[in-house]
Amino acid sequence: MKLRVLVIASAVAVSQVGAAGAARAWEPRKPVEIWVTFGKGAHADIWAKEIISIIEKKQLSNVKFSVVNIPKGAGVEAFPKFGKLNGDNHKLMLVLPNVFTVPLYKKAVKFNLMEMTPIARMGSETLAIWTKTKFKDIKTISALVEYARSKGSSFRIVGPPLGTPRAMLAQVMLALYGINGSYVGIRKIGSTARVLSEQDFEAAIYNPSEQLKLPDPGVVKPIAFLSHKRVKNFISVPTLPETGMAVTYQASRVVIGPRAMSNAARDYYTQLFEKVFNSNEWQARRKREGHIDGFLAGADLNQFLLRRVQMHERWKMAVDALLEN
Repeated sequence: MKLRVLVIASAVAVSQVGAAGAARAWEPRKPVEIWVTFGKGAHADIWAKEIISIIEKKQLSNVKFSVVNIPKGAGVEAFPKFGKLNGDNHKLMLVLPNVFTVPLYKKAVKFNLMEMTPIARMGSETLAIWTKTKFKDIKTISALVEYARSKGSSFRIVGPPLGTPRAMLAQVMLALYGINGSYVGIRKIGSTARVLSEQDFEAAIYNPSEQLKLPDPGVVKPIAFLSHKRVKNFISVPTLPETGMAVTYQASRVVIGPRAMSNAARDYYTQLFEKVFNSNEWQARRKREGHIDGFLAGADLNQFLLRRVQMHERWKMAVDALLEN
C-alpha cells in the first residue's frame, strides 16, 4: 500500500512539473506584425516577406505574421512609434543601417536602439563601389580615383539621401582619396543601381542585390567591395582593404522587439528566426544575393548592435569634421 501511495505521489509530481513546463512555453496569442521602415517592394520589405513566406511554408507558427510598411523618412515616423511599444510581445521590426543614422541626423527622432529587445541578426549584405562598364580603362579603385581627380568638381557619386550610411561612406571616401567631387543623394532608396546605370553619374556604393534588379546588369561593374573578404559571386573583385584602404561596411538586417518584451517571447522569436535562417530557402537567398555574416542572437547580438551604434557616431563625427574643412 505504501508503495502505491509513493507511485501516485510521484505521478502527481511529474504531472505538476509537466504543467509548469507547459506554462513556460510562450507562444504568440494573436497575429504578429513585422514593421519595415521602407515601402512595398523595397529590399527590406522583400526580406520581411521572405521570412514570413518561410514561416508559413514550414508551418513554424500557429498565428499569422504580416508586414507593416511605415516608409516616411526611412524611419522618421516608424522609430518613435516603435519606441513607444513598451512590453508588446506581438510586434517586431526588421531594421537596416538607417536605424543607426536616422536618430543621429534627425534629432527630433527619439529612439534608443539599445533600449529595444534584440531578437536575431539574419545576415548582412556587403557593399561595393560601382562604376559604368563603358569606362573600359577603369578596372581598379586606383583607376577610378585617377579618373575622378581628372574630372574635378564635375565628378559625382550617387546614392541614398544625405544622412544615410552609404552617404556617410561616400563623403568620407571622397575626402580620403582627395577627390574634389560631390555626393548626390536621391530620394528613392533602393534605386541607386538603376540611377547609376541610366543617368549621368560616374560611381555609386550599393549592395549586389540591387544589381539583380537591373534590366541589363552588365552596364555597371563593381571595382572593390567594402568587406573583409571577397564575395563568392564576384570572386575576381578585390576588397577595399586589399587595395590599401582599410574601410569596410556590412549592411546588416536585424530583427528587434520593443523594450520590455518578455524573456519568454524574446526566446520564442529567436528560436523561430534561427529556424528560418537555417532553412534551405533562406540559405538559397543568401547565396543568390551574396550575403555575409551568420545568425546572431542574445548577448552577442546586443554587443554587435552597441558597437554599430558607436561606430556610426564616430563616422558622423568624421564626416562633420571633413565637411568643415
